[in-house]
Amino acid sequence: MMVVTVPPYMEVEWASRTADWLIPYNTTDWGSGPVQTMLRLGTGSIVLDYGDAASVLERVDGALTVVYVLSDCVASVRYKWNSMLLQSLDGLLQSTRLYASIVAENTAYRERANVLTDRAQLHQVYGSISAAGAVTLHA
Repeated sequence: MMVVTVPPYMEVEWASRTADWLIPYNTTDWGSGPVQTMLRLGTGSIVLDYGDAASVLERVDGALTVVYVLSDCVASVRYKWNSMLLQSLDGLLQSTRLYASIVAENTAYRERANVLTDRAQLHQVYGSISAAGAVTLHA
């Protein structure tokens, strides 16, 4: 069982909330790729961060019961469980972590390259070589 507190400003669409779907996915930022591994509860807008909910989800057997606590009522929804869901979530989480490490490595590489380029520009010497082989340096 899992309890989800719904803030008063958020409307709950019960038709989408009670759809018996648990949808694993990675959130995506078009600029920098996958950001988080999430689990959508039903087809609505309420989602769980897999990293935060993993310890509970690993113990689910048969069905996941989610109790929604709203400001004026409490409701529970039972979602069917498929054991392959955890493998899907784990695979998505691994790809998110891999992507994050690649982005971090690329950023560090670009920063090092910029520093090296800046240093190289400080030490550049301009010159020319004639057809006869004479070298002339320019300031």
